[in-house]
Amino acid sequence: MSFWPEKETAVAIRQTQNGIYECLSAFDFDSLFQLLVTYTRDTSRCMFSECVKVRNLRRIIAEMLVAF
Repeated sequence: MSFWPEKETAVAIRQTQNGIYECLSAFDFDSLFQLLVTYTRDTSRCMFSECVKVRNLRRIIAEMLVAF
């Protein structure tokens, strides 16, 4: 997940044997809870911009702000 272009999409959730859900992230959850979509340090701004466009993130997640 650390190779994802956006921090906020690098999230996994699993259910343990006890029925508890664990949330995992290659990054932190701070920007996700702030409703931001941000790129990782290994992703160029140009690549991030293209990913936002191709994946149509602005329409899908209308409430979130895309941070360059």
